[in-house]
Amino acid sequence: MPRSFICSLLAALSLGGGGAFAEAEVTPREMPSALSRKVDFAEDVKPILAKSCTTCHANGKSKGGFNMDHIHSFVGGGDSGPAVISGNSGKSLLIELLLSNDPDERMPVKGDPLSLEEVAIMRAWIDQGMQWEKGFTFAKFRNAPIAPRKVALPKGKSANPVDRFLSPYYAENNVQEVPSVGDDVFARRVFLDVLGILPTAGEFDPRKGHWTKATIQAVLQDWPCLQ
Repeated sequence: MPRSFICSLLAALSLGGGGAFAEAEVTPREMPSALSRKVDFAEDVKPILAKSCTTCHANGKSKGGFNMDHIHSFVGGGDSGPAVISGNSGKSLLIELLLSNDPDERMPVKGDPLSLEEVAIMRAWIDQGMQWEKGFTFAKFRNAPIAPRKVALPKGKSANPVDRFLSPYYAENNVQEVPSVGDDVFARRVFLDVLGILPTAGEFDPRKGHWTKATIQAVLQDWPCLQ
């Protein structure tokens, strides 16, 4: 047999064998059956997603256009199309990528792949309608800028801050300011606002003098509901 033919044959076998090995390396893992029991998002699914998916696809990150901060973005998928088909995990792209051995497409890209048991849980969750914990999001909440702050009071004659804010309104709209009420009316309002009842004759005696903050507190402090 000519030497050239043998060399060509060996070269062909070498190339063919290399292609077979390369193809074997990207053969996906066998798809496990979906878990037969009812799965719970909080107990079964959320821990899997938090462990393996949030680094690239949550908290505002959208690798490949896919974000799973909430159910709507999860279902919407990414650049490759919808990630899941609710009720049909066997045809869902997400399951395909979870089982892939191709380093260019497998999920997660970094770290250990999901176990077949975890894939079975994900399949069951998709097949069962993808129930999502109400109000849950993987996104981090930011604190609203509502910290207490000192407010500058408008200038005015009154010592009461409420009156200071009302005075400019009165002046702008030509409204006459209401004068301060007398001690008797003030005492009645305090009792009604704080206790829901009117003061008795013993608790309110005009002859005791002007009602101040201190005298009001002294009268009210004996009430059990305020202890």
